[in-house]
Amino acid sequence: MNTVCILKKGALEFSTIENIDKGFLQGARIWIDISQATHHELEKLRDIFHLHPLTIEDMSKNWTRPKIEPFKNYDFIVLYSLYREDKIKFVEMDFLVGRNFVISNHWRKIPSFEHLQNDTLRLETLMGKGMDFLLHHLIDVEVDNYTTIISSYDNEIEQIESRTMYRPSPYSLKRLFQIKRQLLRVKKVAGPEREILSQLTKGSYDYISDDSIAYFRDIYDHVVRVYDQIDNYREVISSILEVHLSVTSNKLNETMKVLTVIATIMMPITAIGAIYGMNFRNMPELEWKYGYFLILAVMLAVTVAMIWYMKKKGWY
Repeated sequence: MNTVCILKKGALEFSTIENIDKGFLQGARIWIDISQATHHELEKLRDIFHLHPLTIEDMSKNWTRPKIEPFKNYDFIVLYSLYREDKIKFVEMDFLVGRNFVISNHWRKIPSFEHLQNDTLRLETLMGKGMDFLLHHLIDVEVDNYTTIISSYDNEIEQIESRTMYRPSPYSLKRLFQIKRQLLRVKKVAGPEREILSQLTKGSYDYISDDSIAYFRDIYDHVVRVYDQIDNYREVISSILEVHLSVTSNKLNETMKVLTVIATIMMPITAIGAIYGMNFRNMPELEWKYGYFLILAVMLAVTVAMIWYMKKKGWY
């Protein structure tokens, strides 16, 4: 699926790749937005805009590493959009920005792009200012979405932290590792993107004007903030994991302490029972009328004495 937005003589028109040719470039500004580009569409773009074979190769493949490459008549940029379902997922976004055109290619529909196409007044204003301003808007909205998605874990992390102090569970531990893994994946993408946006602010690319550099610097600040936010969350998660292990260890120690006290109290009682359970004939106490009650009294006295002694020592 593709949409071609053409601004010519102050009027905004919409078309498709099938209906355009090199003549459309004369005196016009064009944004071509493609979702899941076909081989035929890429070939036509190559012929119209003189795209390099390596650019076509990168656009035809998914999961290209974030990068920026300058070519003779355009700059090629690869970034990623995020969306969250059960976990965070990524959508590769390929951008080609030239003097009078922007081409965006992605492997899944991006709602912000469709929203801009429906907002014709906003789109016309951006294209009128310059294609680098349109590029800025497309990237800016998706980078801002990073913050929204990352912040969506905030409440869940706080709830797990509260539960961990009182009721640590295997589910909480598993969920923390899942969140930590998701944040690490985002960090691996945000790191290279931070470097790319930093390069765009240095004014070393032909199709990024000096007037738009300040706006790209703002996107760079947002990515840096996301990167720092991920680091903060990972530190919090690491702290929660340490608390989880500490609380679990303390509970285990308390359990072992109770079992040790019980075992210690039972040891002398068991010894007495074992002695009088031996099958010897010459044991005078066995023939005594009150022998049984005496042994019970001794066992009780030993138990009470040991409990009193442990209580006095503060062992439980």
